[in-house]
Amino acid sequence: MRQWVFAFALCLIAVEASAEAFKISGSGSVTPLLSENRIVAPDNPQHTMTLARRTEGNRSTDPNCQTMQVELVTYGDTVAGTGFQRGHRTQTCPSGDKWFSTYQGTITSVPKQGGAPDVNNEGTWQLTGGTGRYQDARGGGTYKGRLTPQGYVYEWEGDVILK
Repeated sequence: MRQWVFAFALCLIAVEASAEAFKISGSGSVTPLLSENRIVAPDNPQHTMTLARRTEGNRSTDPNCQTMQVELVTYGDTVAGTGFQRGHRTQTCPSGDKWFSTYQGTITSVPKQGGAPDVNNEGTWQLTGGTGRYQDARGGGTYKGRLTPQGYVYEWEGDVILK
């Protein structure tokens, strides 16, 4: 029995030692929506709930996936442009490998006199798995975004563990 427990422990150590962990960061810009449903809540005419779907390109520091196509579904719940968002993303690498993630965070909209409001968002993301190289991948990190004259841009960073 003792030999079996020792062999099992060695297998666990070997599996853990074969995991590849690395820091990752990237950026993207929001593209036009593929679809959007917006509902005004009955409690306040400025309270909206939005469900949207879009695709966009991202850049990444992962040498195996420096460019990726992203498909995402996002949900937002805001009052006068400030509130929370959450969603699901599928990132597809040039190799066809995919990684799946979820995210959640806040949106802040501050009116500016004589111009567009300052709109920012930030939050966390979790890598939940994938296909190919990213099958059983785990990890997570943070993201921040802002509205610019050219459109909405964001950056993200975190850790990835490949098993």
